Amino acid sequence: MKKIIFLTFILTLVSCSKESKIYYEYDGLVVTRFTDYPKDYFLLGKHQNISDTLNSTFIKSSFSGFNSSMDAYMVFRPDRKIDIIRLDASFEKFGANDSINLKEFNNNTKLAKWEDDAKLNFKNIIRLSDVLELEKKRNLKYKTEVITSYEN
Repeated sequence: MKKIIFLTFILTLVSCSKESKIYYEYDGLVVTRFTDYPKDYFLLGKHQNISDTLNSTFIKSSFSGFNSSMDAYMVFRPDRKIDIIRLDASFEKFGANDSINLKEFNNNTKLAKWEDDAKLNFKNIIRLSDVLELEKKRNLKYKTEVITSYEN
């Protein structure tokens, strides 16, 4: 019985560890997201390999994977810069380029107001999640105009 439980645990770990690449594009501006559960890397531009993070400005998110998740908004601003608004998970920026930035609301009231205003015009905003099916479902509902391309 212990062997079955152990094997099930190992299979769960292996199935959770999925690497994939996602492109988000709005008005010609592209962000590449590399997922390596439970970590994500966001880079401005279209990239083929996660090694591109070595000499680039990027944002990394991470979470424990078992009792937490990654949840955020990505905003494509009119000045051709990107804001990632953290909701859940740990986010950290690497590099000095100000074209991709982290933003956080210091209280729930300000976040709730921003979300209410954003939902009136969600075209340049996409809701991010570590659960890609949830991400797709939410953004279909919000009617975002950000084009996503999911690759494994």
